[in-house]
Amino acid sequence: MFKFTNNATTTLAADITDTATSLSVAASTGMLFPTLSDGDIFKGTLKDSSNNIEIVKVTARATDVFTIERGQEGTTARAFSAGDRIDLRATAGIFGAFMQAENNLDDLVDAAAARVNLGLEIGADVQPYNAMTLDGTDIGHSVQAYDANTTKNNVAQSFTERQAFSGNAGSIAALLSSASEKATIVESAATGTINFDATTQPILYYTVSASADWAINVRASATASLNDALNVGEAITVAFLATQGAVPYINNAFKVDGTTIDPLWIDGITPTAGNASGIDLYSFTILKTADAAFTVLASMSGFA
Repeated sequence: MFKFTNNATTTLAADITDTATSLSVAASTGMLFPTLSDGDIFKGTLKDSSNNIEIVKVTARATDVFTIERGQEGTTARAFSAGDRIDLRATAGIFGAFMQAENNLDDLVDAAAARVNLGLEIGADVQPYNAMTLDGTDIGHSVQAYDANTTKNNVAQSFTERQAFSGNAGSIAALLSSASEKATIVESAATGTINFDATTQPILYYTVSASADWAINVRASATASLNDALNVGEAITVAFLATQGAVPYINNAFKVDGTTIDPLWIDGITPTAGNASGIDLYSFTILKTADAAFTVLASMSGFA
């Protein structure tokens, strides 16, 4: 690491040859220059009375004695005499080393790669964002690392994984000023066993008149069970709309993940017939009470 001090300049205490690997400066002036630890360096510029210049790399300093590497940055090692100057100057090589490594910023589209290129480590060089410190008294320890997946409130977002909005004891977790639910419209007649994929939509609408009684099987998807998708104590509500013709039919069985469950119907009355020439709306609230155990609250309403 390059080290610096301000306005460091002094003179040589003794002659040096063009092959010398150390030099001594005037007594008690070495302290003007940086203190070096392992891996630290500074650049010194030697200048004689004829204005000949050599840049040296100083790799160690013991009081007034510098350990040096000669002929840096295109300069030539030469002999210098006692009384010649040595200065700590900013050189082209120093400026060129700052943030000029190839590809340092080329991978900003990938947060992890950009941090590697810049030599940054979350938790060491960059602290992860911690909203609890943003209390008006201390924001010095919370720097949010760049992440291409960070959401922005003015850009449309699509969440493909579970999001948890927990709120707190005195605050509701979410306030929606406007929201919609997805409805899947199927140009078919209700009949047989209808698989209701809860991760695809909460509303399923069959637009052709039912041709026979039918069963509904609610699952997460064709490849995932509702039991795996819900935790104990979680519930979902789904709605099935069945178009009815002159001869109405009925939803006569209800299943979750292929297992038949007897719903608890509103007012304790199980529907025994559909409503002709209209749409029957079935609503099911499914509450997971234990592993593979569900309580289902159901209702049926006719619209014509």
